[in-house]
Amino acid sequence: MPSRIAHERASLHDAPCTRRRVHRWHDREHRDLREARAHLADHSNRAEEGVPTVITRDGASVAAVVPFSDFEALEEAADVMSAREAEAVLAEGGTTVTLAELFTELDGEAA
Repeated sequence: MPSRIAHERASLHDAPCTRRRVHRWHDREHRDLREARAHLADHSNRAEEGVPTVITRDGASVAAVVPFSDFEALEEAADVMSAREAEAVLAEGGTTVTLAELFTELDGEAA
């Protein structure tokens, strides 16, 4: 059975978008971290033009410089997915806690 997150991703794919769609990033560039650091302004300029740069370390992708509007759209999609998952948990009779209880629990984990 697919996870809730996979289901939400599928439904978000078909959902109307209030912002422009995230780039498909066919023209992305891959740069080693050292090179990306040395030319960050160039990669930022390319991101403004819609060309993201994938930053790698030892051949593995670790970060990306992307157009800020795409970053905002991804954050918005993540927020929608989180809200829908929370609604589903509540609809299933999931437990709730007050904000004070949450902070107390988080403080205990930090210690």
